[in-house]
Order: sequence, then C-alpha cells, then structure tokens
Amino acid sequence: MVSSTDGRTVGPGFDAALRAAGKDIPESMLERERAAAFERLECYRAYCPDVPADAAPRLTPAYEARVNPSKREAPRPKPVCAVHGIQLPATGICDDCA
Repeated sequence: MVSSTDGRTVGPGFDAALRAAGKDIPESMLERERAAAFERLECYRAYCPDVPADAAPRLTPAYEARVNPSKREAPRPKPVCAVHGIQLPATGICDDCA
C-alpha cells in the first residue's frame, strides 16, 4: 500500500493496487481507509497463523481518532503532591515538602 503524505493514511496510490486487483475504487477517504483495513486483514489471514477467526477489519488508530474523536486517548493526569494538592515539578518532589 502506498502511504499518503501524512504517513497515517493510505494515499491515492492505493487506488492503483485496487485497480490492478480488479476491485472498485473507493469514492471517499473513509471508504478508502475501510478498504485498506479489509486488505490488511486479508494479508494477515494469508501470512499470519495466529489471526483469530472472528477478527474484523480495523482502521488504524490514528485514522480512528480522526473520525471518532471520542475514542482519542485521554490525557494522563499529572502527579500531584498528596500534602499540598499541587502539581509536582519534573523532579517528582514537591517544592514545599522538600
């Protein structure tokens, strides 16, 4: 598969691979990503012995986060001093406790 310039999605070059295989060309970027997910799964099934029988095509995590913002990873909470309740500096030691 040929990547797009952002390195996180398949690019228009993927259409050439679909054409060569006699498959329909997706009309939208989302359809192209879904087609790529299907093709990746087929490749895994052909060359990886441990793919579960019920495996389903999945979008890449980067594209999934783009189309489903609610699935983005939540930011990790910053460490807080147990005594003063303030965010700890990079040292991990509260300036007021030290």
